[in-house]
Amino acid sequence: MLLITELSLTLLKPRKTPSLPRPDVARLVQDAELQDFCNITVQNKFASLSALPDDVEEYWISFSYVIRSSADEVISPARRVRKPWLSTDTIAILEEKAKAKIQNNTVEHKQLQGVFKARAKHDRELFLNNLCDELETDIGLNCLGPAFKVIRLLSGKRKEVTGTTIYNSDGSPCLSEEETPKRWPEYFISALNHHPGVPSDELDNEAATTPVDTFVSIDESSVEEVYAAIKHLRNGPAPGPDDIPPEPSNA
Repeated sequence: MLLITELSLTLLKPRKTPSLPRPDVARLVQDAELQDFCNITVQNKFASLSALPDDVEEYWISFSYVIRSSADEVISPARRVRKPWLSTDTIAILEEKAKAKIQNNTVEHKQLQGVFKARAKHDRELFLNNLCDELETDIGLNCLGPAFKVIRLLSGKRKEVTGTTIYNSDGSPCLSEEETPKRWPEYFISALNHHPGVPSDELDNEAATTPVDTFVSIDESSVEEVYAAIKHLRNGPAPGPDDIPPEPSNA
């Protein structure tokens, strides 16, 4: 006796691991008192360390832990708000106004409404002034990418996200979802693998006879140079694998 059965399996999608809450770096940029408090916290944490390790990896682990833990202690987690120019105090007044409305306290609700309007107007003016100053700095440094981002934010226009067409090696577009993942390895193999260059005696002689540039330093970076490099970090870019935004480092 022959028995034939059909078995159907449904694979479950892996659950995404919850990401750590991001600190409200926008508030850190706008609040000078919070910046001072963050700097004091970082200095105290570094002072509590007995000695920094000589190994680069262990040194970076200690450094990233100090920055990240200080940001978690001082800066509250970022919250999505429709009006990014509202300060923390103004948002607190807005929450109190909502509580007064729920409790049917019309007198307090009306009073908080006036306070909220005045605070919101002041916060918006300060937010726009900071954006204009940032725009001037970006244009002066020829950083057009951040400058256009500020211009779009000031104009209120949002960039529409559209799909990008991937083309095959013969110029025809990829029409199916299976073609696109196959096309990327083909592209990188052809772009990154090429025939070795032809030996040139002229280039070898020029490299051998070129004097060493004494103005180019080959020494290790000093603490002052690292500090200056950190201070030149731009605000706004997404954090890297260490999950440290640039704002707490150069506050």
